[in-house]
Amino acid sequence: MAEPAALSAREIWIRLLLYPSHTLPTAAAPVLVGIGLAVRDHLFAPMPVLIAFLASWLIHVGGVFNDNHELLHRHPDVPEHPELLQALQTGTLTLVSLRNAILVCFTLAAFTGPYLLSIGGTPAFVIGIVGAASGYFYAGGPQPYVKHGLADPIFFAMFGIVAVVGAYYIQWAALHGMPCCNCRGTSA
Repeated sequence: MAEPAALSAREIWIRLLLYPSHTLPTAAAPVLVGIGLAVRDHLFAPMPVLIAFLASWLIHVGGVFNDNHELLHRHPDVPEHPELLQALQTGTLTLVSLRNAILVCFTLAAFTGPYLLSIGGTPAFVIGIVGAASGYFYAGGPQPYVKHGLADPIFFAMFGIVAVVGAYYIQWAALHGMPCCNCRGTSA
């Protein structure tokens, strides 16, 4: 049986790593629920929720890249993604480029932090840190939580609860100010 044709670098990055048909809906679904709830409550704030979605998607993509990096680095003999193994062997993909892509995703997500922090305060900061940590430690770090059977509950909590609440909250905060400080519409 002949080996499948080698994929181009663009195909590797878009179809197999970025995987937009998976990462975009996964990141968008909870944000859309948060938007729907905000619209129902007359709280829709498009710019803050768009920036929050961008941060969430970048964290999710960084986590997907990290999962693939760790799989290829720690278990290169597991043929879960034969195209990625082939790309590593041919040099079309390197672990260094994958590691750099992880860094870029998490860094770009961090660049949204000051804006989201200025709107949502400490709760927005905590949601961002918890999201980034859950994205990275899914497969990374000394004790990836996927190894301990915690992937599904954490995935559910982050995408089923935290992302919905976070999307709603950032819109609420944009219109009402941060909780515990009545700083919107006041002068010093």
